[in-house]
Amino acid sequence: MPAELEKPPGSPATPSADEPVIHVIPDKFHGAALKMKPKAPPPPPPQMPPPGALPPTVPPPPGQMPPKLPPAKPKGKTGLIIAILAVVLLFGAGGAVFVLTRGNKPAATNTNAVVVGPVCGDNKCDPSESPYSCQVDCGAPPPVCGDGKCDSAETSQSCAADCGAPAPVCGDKKCEAPESPDSCADDCGPPPRPPPPKGGTDTDSDGLTDLEETSIYGTSVTDINTDHDSYVDVNEVINLFDPNKPTPAKLSDNPGIRVFTNEPFGYEIFWPASWSQRNGDATQKEAFFTAPTGEFVEVLMDENADNKSLLDWYLAQDPNVKSAEVAMFKTKQGHDEILSPNSLTAYVALGKRVAVVTYNLGSSAEIQFKSTFAMMIASLKLK
Repeated sequence: MPAELEKPPGSPATPSADEPVIHVIPDKFHGAALKMKPKAPPPPPPQMPPPGALPPTVPPPPGQMPPKLPPAKPKGKTGLIIAILAVVLLFGAGGAVFVLTRGNKPAATNTNAVVVGPVCGDNKCDPSESPYSCQVDCGAPPPVCGDGKCDSAETSQSCAADCGAPAPVCGDKKCEAPESPDSCADDCGPPPRPPPPKGGTDTDSDGLTDLEETSIYGTSVTDINTDHDSYVDVNEVINLFDPNKPTPAKLSDNPGIRVFTNEPFGYEIFWPASWSQRNGDATQKEAFFTAPTGEFVEVLMDENADNKSLLDWYLAQDPNVKSAEVAMFKTKQGHDEILSPNSLTAYVALGKRVAVVTYNLGSSAEIQFKSTFAMMIASLKLK
């Protein structure tokens, strides 16, 4: 018989038929009951997988990594070769992945860094600046040849399209426009002597035009020696003799000639009585003698304060003239004389002055009084 269960204290000795009977486990069985664990049911018998199927994978408990299974060992030489190839392929694939992933990995950037660009005006021409974007730092843009603007850095030599053709250089032995014999005799040679003007009619060819013989000296236009003294009329005139009277009659006695005296400058000169005479101003520095045809002779007194020789004075007036090109003469009165290349201007030394005597054709196309001009130069002298 099983042991009778203890009754809890206070319970009736004999329960009534209507009351439920409660039995309590004795205290000595409490610990043993707690220590007892129910036995797990036996595992089901293993089931064999069908042929060719992989064995089922049992998931590991939570928080535990699945155990690594040792690689299957290949059998024989074939298995060894396969294993080696697998290792080589594994390392090669891993290296390729490493190179690709590391090569394409972007460099770490500081997102909090402040990027400062070039500052125009800091006196530094940064690579991203240029003369066009910042002239303060990089200077002015270079000039563009062909834009129609001659910039300060351009010259006629570096850019003729903008600045025009280079100016000719006098002395480079090239006669270039606009050089001329007058502006640069070194390159273009001395100025050509203009042809002498055409003389007036001279019927007897004695050197005096018909107009000179009839209006001034009273000589014959058909006889080269009017007074028959064995001297041709023109030779008597330019030597200051009267061609209308036998030598030694003086030209100053001929009624067609007058003597002009310039008191302020102290000289005198012969001039035709049929001409008009006037002074340039009250100083009488210039005197004009005008023929009825409009031709005139001017006498201008110029200073020679340094008392230079006539040749030195003349060369100083025109540096382009060479001394070898100058012809020197002596007048009838013994003064030094230089005649211009066209023979229409004479320079006569008169002490500390030089008389510049010029023949001007005016509006005339012919020179009618060339011999009279020579006569006036021959008569010029200091009083």
